[in-house]
Amino acid sequence: MRKAVRNRRALLARRRKRRIEGVLGKTARRFGKAERGRVLAAFDKLPASRFPKTRTRAAGPEVRLTDAIFHQGAEAEAARDAFLADTTRAVSVGIDDALSMLGSDAAFNVHDPRVTAWLRDEKGTAYWRNGPNATTVRDLHRSLATGLAEGETREYLRLRIIEAFHPLTGGVGIPAWRADLIARVEAGSAYEFGGHVTGEELSTGGVRIEKYWQDTGDGLTRDSHKAAGRRNGWIANSRRFRLGADEHLGPATLLYPADPGVSGDVGHIMDCRCTALRREGKRR
Repeated sequence: MRKAVRNRRALLARRRKRRIEGVLGKTARRFGKAERGRVLAAFDKLPASRFPKTRTRAAGPEVRLTDAIFHQGAEAEAARDAFLADTTRAVSVGIDDALSMLGSDAAFNVHDPRVTAWLRDEKGTAYWRNGPNATTVRDLHRSLATGLAEGETREYLRLRIIEAFHPLTGGVGIPAWRADLIARVEAGSAYEFGGHVTGEELSTGGVRIEKYWQDTGDGLTRDSHKAAGRRNGWIANSRRFRLGADEHLGPATLLYPADPGVSGDVGHIMDCRCTALRREGKRR
């Protein structure tokens, strides 16, 4: 069992880094660059009358300015479309690995309606509107508020927009650390969903599929995630993992690691590198 866990962990690390995280990281950078371009184009179209000519601390000007240049709904749709193909591939890799782990030759793939529904509902416009794009809006609000309060010129405010998308990254459209974070979250959730939906599919044939929370076993792993395997043990694929609270996070329940449908503290899905092992249990 320990050797199997080590092999599984090594396989997951290679898959996520090379086949999933790397691809999604490039997608995040391309999208961020395009996003910055759209925001700057909208900013450049604003009339000079929109900007203060003297130092002012007028209530809420940064809110109106940000809303005028960043259309959160449209950007969320653009993000959904930009990430869809690579997220679908990540689900496919998760399905393939789960079938291999369970020794199954079932003809199951990403064309299943459950996969389509997950991509639409869990990774759709609402997800991108309230997730990564909400971070961009907060960054813009904060930076433009400071600039307007200090009475900066239009040119300096434009530089603030650029910096909100790529501080210290030499022209890349999105901060490298944020692109990597998005890649890890998206790769993890899509890959693990692939394993989960595969378990659900095989369970419909009368086979009991069980899962086990496996942490990455290094010093970066949260204490609550390290304890999740022992706390939950092997459970039915349809049940939720229970995660306890630790120093920075409250309790939560998830169907699989990095589950966007987490109930409880959503911080548990951020930067999560855990995986779910699966095996065939006794037949019902």
